[in-house]
Amino acid sequence: MMKILFVSNLFPPNQIGGYEVLCARVAGLMARLGHEVHILTSCYGGRLPVSDEMPVSQGLRLLCGDTIYHPFAKGDLRRQVISDDNAVVTQEMVERLRPDVVFAWNLYGLHREYFHVIERLGVPVVCMLTDNWLAEMMARDFIGTYFQRQVYGDRPGGGLVPVEPVHKLKVSAIFGARSMQDLYTAAGLGFRDATVIHNGVDLTAPLARERKPRRECGDNPIRLLFAGRLVRLKGVHTAIEALAELDRRSVSGQRSFVLNIVGDATDEAYLAQLTSLIAKLGLAERVVFLPPVAEAELPDLFDRHDVYVFPSLYEPFSLTLIHAMASGIPIVASAVGGNVEIVEDKETGLLFAPGDASDLAAKITLLADDGELRERISRAGRDVAAQFTVARMVGQMEDYLIRQSQG
Repeated sequence: MMKILFVSNLFPPNQIGGYEVLCARVAGLMARLGHEVHILTSCYGGRLPVSDEMPVSQGLRLLCGDTIYHPFAKGDLRRQVISDDNAVVTQEMVERLRPDVVFAWNLYGLHREYFHVIERLGVPVVCMLTDNWLAEMMARDFIGTYFQRQVYGDRPGGGLVPVEPVHKLKVSAIFGARSMQDLYTAAGLGFRDATVIHNGVDLTAPLARERKPRRECGDNPIRLLFAGRLVRLKGVHTAIEALAELDRRSVSGQRSFVLNIVGDATDEAYLAQLTSLIAKLGLAERVVFLPPVAEAELPDLFDRHDVYVFPSLYEPFSLTLIHAMASGIPIVASAVGGNVEIVEDKETGLLFAPGDASDLAAKITLLADDGELRERISRAGRDVAAQFTVARMVGQMEDYLIRQSQG
């Protein structure tokens, strides 16, 4: 059995996204497998963790402003003091625990200096990379250009060109998707060793449910669903524009569509943009905003809708998309990032060009018109989703951590 030190910027109950939730789930499962697990995280959020499975230390402090997304503004001296304290806390914990491996998750908010401390700990370090936090630390200019041109540009979803490593890091890496490995390679980051282990979810309950037949859509109107964070990267505006395009394509009185948007709307600026767009397109009675639901409620949510729309402009690897496939709801997803590693076009879902509302509307129309296609995609998607379990993911992570801990 291993002694594993997990390091993460956040840890439940202090959480803002799926990264730290996945970290906690993996840590708990590793502890249940018999490994000695310890957590080092920050006190950001102010809530104390409660865990009978592993000790959690909140000894780190993040270099951020009022929120984790706002820059640190307390001056260089204060910044250096916090950086030095974080280094001491981490080094002392490693000296006391003598872990077999350090498993570093999201270190956003701890900055580059802290990553170099992690590199020099004298024990094997494995980074779990399900988004671009480390690339942003080491290759900020590349990431800025990538998002400007290939995510938010006129042609989102462009290809990545691999380059020889510029930053040769002294850690190993687990990538949550091949697309994420491609991004890091294009950013010029090299690792001591690396592997791809697709993220997984607990599908015990969804797969135990009887699948809802999907040959027929529900009563008119056809119910479209988006579920996820309401931020520009998720492309919700594309779904709204596609709804207007569906109106233009539809014969009067023949068929109509509604769009339910379920998710965290804390990005007030983006929510205002969406509200303005809805008013401009005359869709106020056809678009409904609803609060996020717990993971256990997702199967019921999917069963109440006819098509799941997932229009991300940038998507490392979506766990909600796997939940949707497991429920059997027909899916239309943007052909970007990890989506194409989950959805096979015309087999387990339909793919559309990211940011292209007309193409999205065309794919929704195809699903609405073809009951045989809906049923086939529903069945095949459910079968493929069964491959993305958390048990499979943790087993592969365990094997990899053992190999790295042994040198």
